[in-house]
Amino acid sequence: MKKKRSQNYSYTCKKFIKLLRIMKLVIFFLCVSLTHLSAHVYAQQALVNLKLENTSLIQILQEVEKQLKQDFFFSKEEINVKQKLSINFSKATLDEVVRTIFGPNYKYRIIDNVIVISPVKESPEEIKKITIRGKVMDKDSIPIPGVTIKIKETNLGVATDKEGKFSLTFPEMKNPTLVFTFIGMQKQEIPIQTQTMFLNVIMQEETKALDDVVVTGYATIRKESFTGTSTKVSKADLLKVSPHNVMKALAAFDPSFKLIQNNVMGSDPNTMPEYYIRGRSGTSELKELDRLTSDDVSEFALKNNPSAPIFILDGFEVDMEKVYDMDVNRIESVTILKDAAATAVYGSRAANGVIVIETSAPVAGEIRISYSGTASLTAPDLGSYNLLNAREALEAEYYAGLFESDTKDDGNAGGLINYANLYNNIIRGVDTDWISKPLQNEFNHKHYLYIDGGSESLRWGLDLNYQRKGGVMKGSYRNVSGAGITVDYRYKNLQIKNQATFNLMSSKNSPYGTFSNYVQMKPYLTPRNPETGNYYKIFSIYRNIRSSVSMPVYVTNPLYEASIDSFDKSKYKEFIDNLSVSWYINNYLLLKGTFSASFKLQDEDMYVDPSSGTFSNSDIYEKGTYKDGEIRTSKWNLNALLSYNRQLGKHNLNFTLGVEASETKSNSTYAYYEGFVEGAVPSPSNALMIKDEPTFQDSNTRRFGTYLQFNYTYNNIYLFDVSGRYDGSSAFGANKKMGTFWSFGAGINFHNYAFMQGVDFLNQFKIKATYGQTGKANFSPYQARTTYNMLYDAPYKDMWGMTLKALGNEDLMWEKVRKLNLGTEISLFQNTLSLNVDYYHEKTMDQVENISIPSSSGFSTYKGNVGEVLNEGVDIKINARIYSAKNWDVYLFANVNHNRNVITKIGDALKNYNEQIDEFFSKYSSDNTNSIYSTPFTKYEVGNSLSAIYGMESYGIDPATGDELYIKRDGTVTYTWSSAEQQCLGDSDPKMSGTCGLNLRWKNLTLYSTFSYRWGGQAYNNTLVAVENVNLEKYSGDRRILTDRWKQAGDQATLKSIKDRTYVTRPTSRFVQDDNTLTFNSFSLGYDLNRQLVQRWGLSMVRLQFNMEDIATFSSIKQERGTSYPFARTFNFSLNITL
Repeated sequence: MKKKRSQNYSYTCKKFIKLLRIMKLVIFFLCVSLTHLSAHVYAQQALVNLKLENTSLIQILQEVEKQLKQDFFFSKEEINVKQKLSINFSKATLDEVVRTIFGPNYKYRIIDNVIVISPVKESPEEIKKITIRGKVMDKDSIPIPGVTIKIKETNLGVATDKEGKFSLTFPEMKNPTLVFTFIGMQKQEIPIQTQTMFLNVIMQEETKALDDVVVTGYATIRKESFTGTSTKVSKADLLKVSPHNVMKALAAFDPSFKLIQNNVMGSDPNTMPEYYIRGRSGTSELKELDRLTSDDVSEFALKNNPSAPIFILDGFEVDMEKVYDMDVNRIESVTILKDAAATAVYGSRAANGVIVIETSAPVAGEIRISYSGTASLTAPDLGSYNLLNAREALEAEYYAGLFESDTKDDGNAGGLINYANLYNNIIRGVDTDWISKPLQNEFNHKHYLYIDGGSESLRWGLDLNYQRKGGVMKGSYRNVSGAGITVDYRYKNLQIKNQATFNLMSSKNSPYGTFSNYVQMKPYLTPRNPETGNYYKIFSIYRNIRSSVSMPVYVTNPLYEASIDSFDKSKYKEFIDNLSVSWYINNYLLLKGTFSASFKLQDEDMYVDPSSGTFSNSDIYEKGTYKDGEIRTSKWNLNALLSYNRQLGKHNLNFTLGVEASETKSNSTYAYYEGFVEGAVPSPSNALMIKDEPTFQDSNTRRFGTYLQFNYTYNNIYLFDVSGRYDGSSAFGANKKMGTFWSFGAGINFHNYAFMQGVDFLNQFKIKATYGQTGKANFSPYQARTTYNMLYDAPYKDMWGMTLKALGNEDLMWEKVRKLNLGTEISLFQNTLSLNVDYYHEKTMDQVENISIPSSSGFSTYKGNVGEVLNEGVDIKINARIYSAKNWDVYLFANVNHNRNVITKIGDALKNYNEQIDEFFSKYSSDNTNSIYSTPFTKYEVGNSLSAIYGMESYGIDPATGDELYIKRDGTVTYTWSSAEQQCLGDSDPKMSGTCGLNLRWKNLTLYSTFSYRWGGQAYNNTLVAVENVNLEKYSGDRRILTDRWKQAGDQATLKSIKDRTYVTRPTSRFVQDDNTLTFNSFSLGYDLNRQLVQRWGLSMVRLQFNMEDIATFSSIKQERGTSYPFARTFNFSLNITL
């Protein structure tokens, strides 16, 4: 009984479930029917209000479509869409609209929410539908999901499913054509011949080169018609060189982009790189000597690089730190603009070149998820270090006479005993590898997630990123994280796009201090007390040098300093919002407005623990210091432009006219505290006193300008470019607030001449010439204004007084650069070989420098426009496709830059600065061991370069005495060094520099490698300076201390006497050496997994890549690299996945 009841129950449930399914189907079809009915009824009931005079039929229909919210469908072969009509609709029905526009011979039907127009003679049954089905695949027969298929010249279309299949039904029309589009693939158009058919479509990869267009930031111009000089680099190529550093990657692709190797800070993640394009264009506001001797140095002057180009990110200017911290995966492409034709539209900011960065934009379609992750292993590169071991260090001390007695009373017994004690430690195995103590092999990782999708009218993108940049010195790092969201809304001819990003950065310098502190430590010293296991704070080294009673020499233990609570850290928060509104008035006219606003808050904190050895001789109230800094920066930029781009027969016109305004506000506050109790929380609230008065600096600059850019091509043969800008800035004098900047360019595409069409081996032959004037204004604000100091500490009758601080100049104006560029672009044998050559001549004029005035004015100088610098050189780029087949591609590339930098005119300020250098060295005395006097300072002389190395010509080391002999300017020989006798001994900039490399593909495997080289330059070997001036009482160093120093009469040595411990060697030609270098920059190996296999996993793409950076350096000069922070080799393992 129970069993029967159970069976009946089961039967009843099955019938109920089946009934539910039927009901669901009924409801579904009912909803679909109601939707179509609703659309049909809406279109018939909607009323049109429209009045237009003498307007083309196609424009009238576009306006009607906006009101009806439906599209018209008709044959353009039967109806003339260019005919002009005048209409006046007031609450007109669809019937009235059709009758008025198309006439009585046409009628309409609504099919699938489309208003189909057809001749009256056709009966309703004659309007038929066409159904096209098919499958879209790539060349390997792998299905491609998400391909857009549209009927040409209509909005009707579908997209392929995950299996690459599609089905499209539409009203019958005469000669319809399907258009297939997909990112990275060539667009295809396929005519439809029959009513019902099945298509197998094979899409080919897009072979159009990325640099077929030039993005200037204000306009996009066809490269073939552009006379300016630029280099464009894709994200894929950047990642092959460096997945972490955009700046380092760019240097591999353009020979004129120079990334200066920082031999002091090496691979420090918190040191911003120094770079320039086509030579140094001016002198820094803060000279080398000023950094060492001035107490009043602004934060702007410390960070300012007078030769740095500007960065434009998605149309808006950003600072270099933003680009340095940017994830390379966000980038779509980078364009380097160099000559006047390419940069003059930026006016007062363009003198040093422009770097335009475009980020990836959201793509319409199904939601797409892309992830890029990189795991990195960074290892210190100590190949340039060759230090004394413990035994050799002690031997060097012995030759230096450190164990000899000052008197004859003890017969040198004390010295021998101390020597024996140290030697016994060495015998017991003490040989400390000090340089390994602060270093580590660091594991880093970075992650980038990008999600985008949406419809054709509303697209969106979301990105999240995190980068951990730990350094090879323990405790140093720079961590960056950020998020961004992009919304792109398009309605008819209107596009509104907003991009908002938020970024966080936190960094910390190594608590282990400067790496050179470990390089110079005595290897026979052990860092820890063997009895307690604690670090020694101070080492006491006993010898027999000061008197008959041996006195110790005290040396601070750098590892102890690392164990206390000192720190040096910084962080920032940044928010940027970019809004753009574009109105595509028609196919060739665009009106666009953009607005950007950003805010950045930066904190800097530096604390020195009171237990630090630096306070050993300080009063208890002075132990411990704290520096607290805050920098606030806000910017806004407003830009409006009208762009016209049209082909009129043989004439191609590309014209942009715009206006731009911006404002930058910045202020910095620094407070200094002193006196902390050991063990207390390092906070300003725990300080005993304020060390110095807090400092506050602010700047507020506004800029306004109008600009134009015009590109013209006749028959794609004759090329012409004009650009100009009229700029004004609040930073300049009242009489010179506005400046004009301009450029002209002309070129000829010889390969497009009719008589050249038969020359099969020649694909491109273009010559071009440009000339123009650009400007720069990268110096401290308010230099044109008279400024005052408030006397807050000296009130008079309840009033505050003030004194003049700086004398203004109402005629102060922009620095200007006149640029000439002559170039050619040649491509041969079906683009197998390409050659680009550019000659440039760039002269900087009206440099902002101090001008001497009578002291009776109360000042000795004020700012003015004096000085000129010339950069002249050649850029050459060669690319060759060595072999190409179905499974193979082999490419070689090489580039070279030669630049001559010459000072052609200097003002009184630079002459006075040269005299200050002479005065500085005149203060040296023979018992002064300060190493600052061994530093070569650049002098500024007409005919020499901004990178000239100055010193006194050396005759060598006297074999008899071990002292150095010098050659004066008049040729006489002397033992006396004189600053007035200094002359140019060499140039740190090379005669030639560039990169070369190999790009190889075999099936899905790619290999990419780059090398950089420099030849013909010189360097001042600071390692030899350290070897010769080392204080052997306290420190050790390079093995050449023992092998190359003069020891006794008759020695033919290159370095002075090893017994000389007090006399500092000032700049000399002995240390100027040829610096010819070859660097193995990067090696990359990538593999794309089989797409068919990947799609089985539900993915679209998977790519694996291994990359190495800074692999090896071969140099003609032997010197220690990375003296304060060592260089490093990096090994990267990357994974890219797209769903």
